[in-house]
Amino acid sequence: MSTTPTTLLSADQTSLAAAQANVLACSIANVAMLNDALKTRYASAYADYVANMQSGENIPADRRVPPKPPNAWELAPANADGFVFYQIGTTPVCPQGAAVTCNADNTVNTQANVIMIGGPSSQAPGNKWYTALVGDTFPSGMTTPPQPDGHTYEKFGAPVGPGWYLQIS
Repeated sequence: MSTTPTTLLSADQTSLAAAQANVLACSIANVAMLNDALKTRYASAYADYVANMQSGENIPADRRVPPKPPNAWELAPANADGFVFYQIGTTPVCPQGAAVTCNADNTVNTQANVIMIGGPSSQAPGNKWYTALVGDTFPSGMTTPPQPDGHTYEKFGAPVGPGWYLQIS
């Protein structure tokens, strides 16, 4: 929002020219204020878009396009009485933000039976539960062959995420 004060003509002046000048000054101030608000809202929408694209989540194709900036407010042509108000124009309020590459495209695993065992679920001694990492496609309920650490694990599914592994030997 602009901090520049708007100078209006005196309200004591009752001529048509004074009223037209007051309406024009108000319209100019309102156009600046409304366009500042549109720019702020667009910057927020674009920041949300970038955060979604960088989240690593699978984003549907129709949501991978950056938002389009809204059209700016502009002064309307003078009406029959010579007053100038404002209207929505045909040009964007600001340039459109650049498209961002979706991070999920870099992490999707399409191979079957990939075992990706992460660290223990806690640092408690004797804990035998390990997280399954994103990209793990080993079926739940199955026991892994011996892993490089010499242990075998049973895979357990989870309602959210790739699941858990229980060290069984």
